[in-house]
Amino acid sequence: MSSFNDIILNALKQKFVQINPNVEFNTNMASSQAQFYVKDFEDNLIEPMIEPHIQQYQKGSGNELDSNMCALKSSSAMTFNLLGNDSIVFKENLTIPGGRYHIEYEKQLHTLKAGRQPANLDAQLLCPENGVAVFCEMKMTEWLFNNPGVLKDKYLDPQNYIHSKSFEPFNKVFKALISDHINGANEHKSIYKRYDAFQMMKHILAIYNAVSSSEYDKFKKIILVNCVWEMSSPEILGTQFSDKYREYYYQELSEFYNFKRKLKPVISLFKDLKVDFEIIFISFDDFLKLSDKSRRQLDYLERYYI
Repeated sequence: MSSFNDIILNALKQKFVQINPNVEFNTNMASSQAQFYVKDFEDNLIEPMIEPHIQQYQKGSGNELDSNMCALKSSSAMTFNLLGNDSIVFKENLTIPGGRYHIEYEKQLHTLKAGRQPANLDAQLLCPENGVAVFCEMKMTEWLFNNPGVLKDKYLDPQNYIHSKSFEPFNKVFKALISDHINGANEHKSIYKRYDAFQMMKHILAIYNAVSSSEYDKFKKIILVNCVWEMSSPEILGTQFSDKYREYYYQELSEFYNFKRKLKPVISLFKDLKVDFEIIFISFDDFLKLSDKSRRQLDYLERYYI
C-alpha cells in the first residue's frame, strides 16, 4: 500500500478514535492493515444493526459483515451510519424531495437475463407518499485507492438484454465509455481514470429493468445517488499528497459530468416509461445536510470529517 493510502487511513483512524476512544482493533489479522480494522463490525457502526438489515447484507454478494464492514474505510459501514436503521427523513431541498424514506440495504436488481449476477445497490430508499425512489451507490476511499472496473463483453450482446429495446441506447453509451479491449480477456477498459462509469451503467440498467416491471409502478421519480466521501481539509496530508488528492478529486468530478452528458440516450428510455430518472453526484457532507439527524447522530458522524 502506498504512503498516500496510509496517510489517509491514519487520518481516518485518528478521527475515529477521537469519537470512539474505547474501541478495540483487530489484533488477529496478520496483515499490517489490521490497525485499520475494528474487532467487531458493530464497533464500526453508529448503533446496533436491526435483524432485517443484517439479513439484507448477508444476502448481498460482498460478504460485508464478514470483514469488510470492520474496515474504517468501509463504504458499507459509512452507508449504514449515514442512513440508519429504520428510515431516513430528508428535509425540503432541491436535490432529493423531502419526506420519510424506508431503507433496504444491498438491493439486488437484475441487469441481464436470468442466471446472470445481479447488481447490488448499496441502498434503496422509498417514499411512496411522494412517489420517489432513491437508489444509492456509496463510495468512501474506492475512488482514491482503486481503478474503475471493467466491462465484460456480455453487456455488448443484445441477446443478453431483458428488454430488447434497451440494448441500442445502452450499447451506444457503453461504447462511448470504452477505452480499449484487454488482451486475452473478454473485458474492456474505461476511458476514465477515477469515475467507475461501468458500475454505474450496470446499476442504471438494473434500475431500468426493475422500473419496466410492476415493482415500481408507484414511483414516477427515480434518483440514482452517487454519494462520495471527500476530505474537507486535504492540506493535512502535506503538500505532495494534498496536491495528489485534489488532482484525483477534480478528475473524479469532471469524469462524472462527462459521463452524465453521455447518458442522454438512456435517460430517454425512462421518459418513454413516463418516469423522471436523474443521476446525481453528491459528497457525504452535502448528503448529510439534506437529512434530519439528532445531535447524537451528528456528533458520531464527525468521524468522517477530515
